[in-house]
Amino acid sequence: MSWYQGRPSSISLFSIRQQYAGADLDSINNGRTVASTGMSIMEARVAKASANWFYALGRRIFHRNKELALDWQTRRKIILDIAKGLSYRHEECRQKIIHLDIKPQNILLDESFNAKVSDFGLSKLMDRDQSQVVTTLRGTPGYLAHEWLSSAITEKVDVYSFGIVTLEILCGRRNLDHSQPEEDKHLLRLFKKKAEEDQMLDLVDKYSEDMQLHGAEAVEMMRLAAW
Repeated sequence: MSWYQGRPSSISLFSIRQQYAGADLDSINNGRTVASTGMSIMEARVAKASANWFYALGRRIFHRNKELALDWQTRRKIILDIAKGLSYRHEECRQKIIHLDIKPQNILLDESFNAKVSDFGLSKLMDRDQSQVVTTLRGTPGYLAHEWLSSAITEKVDVYSFGIVTLEILCGRRNLDHSQPEEDKHLLRLFKKKAEEDQMLDLVDKYSEDMQLHGAEAVEMMRLAAW
């Protein structure tokens, strides 16, 4: 069952990450994740702070200025960077590192639009022999997986949030957008409707001509993220 239908799936993250086959994981460990100031010792071990990361992703995708709109290749690169960083933390580290607050505000971009996952203040470690971990509800409304209803979570809560962020990047709008008509305010509800009607091209960011030109590729990325 895909994440927009109510349950997160790890397939989306790893399907997208397959495009990184052969990548140097050491480079991920050294620079793909950055923690916020005031981080704990554990957080410092899993993230490398950098002064060269200028602004959060949300500043570049939630606007209606055609001159500032990101093109398809840039958005694709950002999505793959996020997938690469999360996949490494979930699968390659000695303990799984569950971020628990994946959202555009916690994705930093540099001047070349390289993306890093930031702010591990809510993160949780999970041993490899654990199937789930019990913790108190944490994260940001709109990006919380239904798995939180039981308080017993896995790394899939990050995958769910990643799917929502991917959709926001490709659509150029927030998950909850009060500027939209009532029936279109909730992006996930709209996405499900458009998917059922086979009209997902309608979701592609209309403020980017390049995104419109690459609409079919953007839709395919949406399908991967929602699988």
